[in-house]
Amino acid sequence: MLKRLLEHEVKINFEKSKIGMKEVEVLGYRVNNKGIFPIFTDKTSKLLNRNIKTRKEVQRLVGLLNWYRKFIPNLSERICEITNLLKGRKDDKKITVTRQIKDEINKLSKIIANESKLDFPDFSKKFTLECDAPDMGIGSVLRQEDKIIGYYSKKLQGPELNYKYS
Repeated sequence: MLKRLLEHEVKINFEKSKIGMKEVEVLGYRVNNKGIFPIFTDKTSKLLNRNIKTRKEVQRLVGLLNWYRKFIPNLSERICEITNLLKGRKDDKKITVTRQIKDEINKLSKIIANESKLDFPDFSKKFTLECDAPDMGIGSVLRQEDKIIGYYSKKLQGPELNYKYS
């Protein structure tokens, strides 16, 4: 690996480098030989479970959930009610969060904390892409056998809501 880096004139700060590690934490993720896991800290839990009262707080929550997007199946559809809180709001007046939204946030928090793991792809094996297009969004899962490589989703907006998927 070092030879390839040198060939491409990549400079390495060896004082900051850790070589031969079995596990590393990088950009909010823990990576080891078993896969990629989100790092779920007390701070993350507090951010997810705080009372949302303003537009800015909804935007922060959506941003945090999007950070964990690749670990959550059908995220776009699941946060539809949350993102709808932002519709037509340019001010920072008080927002009312329903019990349904609070329950969904709790479910998402549990998914991130307990069930999330992405496997590394094995390019010598076949990939399977499973897709679904319910009413409000499009979701897919990239798999290899029983391993999940990634989740992908998009909330449909405007004319996209009129498209027919089959």
